[in-house]
Amino acid sequence: MARGNLTTTIEEATEVVPENDAGDRRLIGRIFGVINERASYGRRIGMSALGALAFAAAVPEVASAWHSDSRLNTIASWLAMRPVRALCYNATETKNDPNLDGGSGWTPSLQDGNTPWTPKDYTELPPATCNPLIRYFNGEYSSASYDMPLKTSKAIDEVYKLGQSVLTITHESYHLRRTVWGWNEGQVECHAIRHVPFVIKAMQMRPALAKAVYADALDYHKWVITNPGYNLKSCVVPSMAKVSSSFNDPEMPTVTRYEASSSITP
Repeated sequence: MARGNLTTTIEEATEVVPENDAGDRRLIGRIFGVINERASYGRRIGMSALGALAFAAAVPEVASAWHSDSRLNTIASWLAMRPVRALCYNATETKNDPNLDGGSGWTPSLQDGNTPWTPKDYTELPPATCNPLIRYFNGEYSSASYDMPLKTSKAIDEVYKLGQSVLTITHESYHLRRTVWGWNEGQVECHAIRHVPFVIKAMQMRPALAKAVYADALDYHKWVITNPGYNLKSCVVPSMAKVSSSFNDPEMPTVTRYEASSSITP
């Protein structure tokens, strides 16, 4: 199958991280105080807005405030295990949104009074996150110059952006999964970094690029968890050495396609 297309089956994505629901509930309030007072990913943990502005020039700004790419929706819905959308906001809307400006992703929630975490049916992503993913699917990472070992500053920069974007959409997609721990940034980030190798394989990256992207996703994860709220101490992160061999395995993960309803809007 051509690179950039996602395989689909009727099978559901599976969990790989043991969950302790009771333990998650005990954490409510102790870490965050108020359930829905959740920091946008990559923002209130010190990320500079300069990175987001640098991405804005990579893809022309669309006329509407946001657009939705079906390939990103497929990834997000697969991980969320329900129909959701990844909304790509333009640079102007990103700057005007206090939850996105300077950050790499944000997933809003409903507060229905019955459950600790009820996400809406979409996640909001700035150009800094959407553009590298769209560029990958459009074939712009097809050059071997993006493979390990990276030799140019341009390749190093572009692959890091892609690694950051893969981790971010994975992270936000786990917020979209309706779980009792979905509000818990530590649990979500742990699930995200453990599933990044599956997402990379589902995106059908060639092994040399996959290794470079995962290495950068690991680096970004290490920076993210410098914020204690994102650092689940019990999280076991797959090492580069352990994951590298899996990228050479031709077997692909199964990706369930959940058709996102056109009614899913902010």
